[in-house]
Amino acid sequence: MIFGKDALTQYAGTRQRVVSVIVENEGTAPNRILDAQGAYWVFDAAGDIRKGLTRSTSDIMSATFNDSDNKGTVVALQPKLSKKRAEEEHRWVVGKAELDRIAADIWPKVKSDKMRSAQGVSVKRPPLTYDARLALDEATANLWKISHAD
Repeated sequence: MIFGKDALTQYAGTRQRVVSVIVENEGTAPNRILDAQGAYWVFDAAGDIRKGLTRSTSDIMSATFNDSDNKGTVVALQPKLSKKRAEEEHRWVVGKAELDRIAADIWPKVKSDKMRSAQGVSVKRPPLTYDARLALDEATANLWKISHAD
């Protein structure tokens, strides 16, 4: 989606709350939630998020790395206000209810605990056949030999 190759048309023209979750795994099984960050995604009329992400990133970077003149005894409030406004507009605090819902999706007790996945509109490329994969492997084998020759 961030490269413009897909869109979520069901969210076109809306502002959605999303959560980015970092999960610690033990082998292939999820062990525990390490962190969860809430953000807002703004979708344009076509369901694309690139403009919204660019604006969000720009606002947060500007607020975070705002050069202020701290010379003298007067403290500038504009950088703090700018950062607070950017945080309020583009971030939200993930609460216990949301974390419980996410945990139920990761470790479902019943089938209804699983969340539905959002589906994009781009056509997915079919997987390569065995013969196609073999042909690609044979074609690229010599490239690796050339690049790693002494």
